[in-house]
Amino acid sequence: MPITHDEASTWLNYRHLNVWSCVSNPACWGSANNHWLNTLLLQWTATLFGDVPWALRLPNVIAGIAYLYCALLFCTRYIQNNVLRFAGFVLLCAHVYLLDFFSLARGYGMMASGVMWAMYSMLRYIEKQEWRWLVMAAMSLTFAILSNFTALVPWMAVALCWLVWLIVQKKPDIILRHFWIWLINAVFLVPVLIFPLKMLSKSGEFGWGSKNPFMMLIDLFVNLLYGASWFGNFTALIFLLFILLLIVVIVWQGLYRKSMPNRSQIIFMALLFITTIAVIQFNQVVTGSMAPIGRKSIFLIPLLFGIVVLSLAALENKKSGIVLGVVISLLVLWRI
Repeated sequence: MPITHDEASTWLNYRHLNVWSCVSNPACWGSANNHWLNTLLLQWTATLFGDVPWALRLPNVIAGIAYLYCALLFCTRYIQNNVLRFAGFVLLCAHVYLLDFFSLARGYGMMASGVMWAMYSMLRYIEKQEWRWLVMAAMSLTFAILSNFTALVPWMAVALCWLVWLIVQKKPDIILRHFWIWLINAVFLVPVLIFPLKMLSKSGEFGWGSKNPFMMLIDLFVNLLYGASWFGNFTALIFLLFILLLIVVIVWQGLYRKSMPNRSQIIFMALLFITTIAVIQFNQVVTGSMAPIGRKSIFLIPLLFGIVVLSLAALENKKSGIVLGVVISLLVLWRI
């Protein structure tokens, strides 16, 4: 791919900048174009391989491979039918809009990869409340935040979802035993982020641009559809409402059908989606910022489609599963 404007800006402004000084150096934060961890890693790869586009983009290519591998783990663990596994995999991965960011020297792809790993880790955590999976989730979210500060939204949403989940499950002992993980993570993040967040807030970089979470989701589907207009100007809205309605039906089934496969995971993911929207809305009310828009909202892709993927395991009839899996796969891949 030809080098893009934002990639060129990152290279010109930050290729030789001392990123370790960014904790207190105003020169680092003239704009949000400095995706901190991406800047550091592209400096390393460019030093090793030279200032060529593929070397600058290598960190995000690796992050893309990590995303695909995590999606594979996700599908193989929670879906037994191989055809449906493949359908779930393409639902999580086969979006041109998402894949683009795994081939750009920007932090968005790395952010999406971190959120995907955090989501999978939390689903593993709720199975047996093993603290190592909570550590994995916190580390993945830290990776996402340092790649792009927008990931503070999923960090807060996951932490809130964890707390609400354990309260509803009546497990205060687990909260007391594992709260230290979030505390240590926050103790690390606060001193690292306080200066850049202050500088970027002053320049309006967190204004974002979507009027409310619903408009944010419509904008996300406009981008996911990549200009498709089968239903005119209402195409994105129709697809969004279809996915949201599908999620409501899936969650409703999960709440009332105790034998439903992946029931706990589906309910947890739905709760995570709710806490994410709540965090975005709370931020709007408190700070006056708008909801994330455009590429800043790609962290929602694994969350939205993850709920649908988990529900595929509920299709117990093998023949129906094969047919549905083939149809889903062809429809999604056709958009590529």
